[in-house]
Amino acid sequence: MRIISGKYRGRRLQPPPGLDFRPTTDMAREALFNYLAHHHPVHNARVLDLFGGSGTVSIEFLSRGAAQVTTVEMNPKTLRWLKQCHTQLADPAWQITGTRVETYLAKAPNLPWDLIFMDPPYAMPGKAGLIARLQQPAWLAPGGLLIAEHATQEDLGQLPGATETRRYGQSSFTLFDAIQ
Repeated sequence: MRIISGKYRGRRLQPPPGLDFRPTTDMAREALFNYLAHHHPVHNARVLDLFGGSGTVSIEFLSRGAAQVTTVEMNPKTLRWLKQCHTQLADPAWQITGTRVETYLAKAPNLPWDLIFMDPPYAMPGKAGLIARLQQPAWLAPGGLLIAEHATQEDLGQLPGATETRRYGQSSFTLFDAIQ
C-alpha cells in the first residue's frame, strides 16, 4: 500500500501479516481523490474516517492537507497497526479512536464534518440507517460530502441524498450530500 499524493507521497505502508482489513485499492483511492480535488477540496477540511481499516484513506487525507482527520476503528490488531502509522507520521492533525462506530457516534460531540468517509464491512447490515444519520447537519456540514465505499454489487445510489456512484472493479463509492 502506498500513499499517492501530497506530503506523504510515495510512502509505503507494510502492515504485518494477519490483519483483517480490505484496503481501498490504489486505483480506487487515486480516482476518489482526483474527484475530490475538483469537487470537494480536501485542503483544510475536517474529515471523519469511519471503519478506518488499513489507514491509507486517512493518511491520504492528511497527505493532501486536511486540517483534521479522525479515524474510528474497533479491531484491536488493526488499531495497533494504525497507532504504529500514527507514531511514524507524528502528524498532529490525526486522531485515532479505538471503539465501535456506533459507540463513537453516541458519545462524540456532534461536530459537523466537511468530509465523512465510511468503508464498513461489505456484508454489514444497517448501512442505510447509518448513512441517513451521518447526512444530518449535526454530522455533515452544509456543502459537505459523505462517501460510502461498498461492494459494486450493492446499490446505495437509491438512498436519499445520493448524488452518484463511481465504480472501480469490485469496489464502488456512492457520494451523498448533507440533508438540510
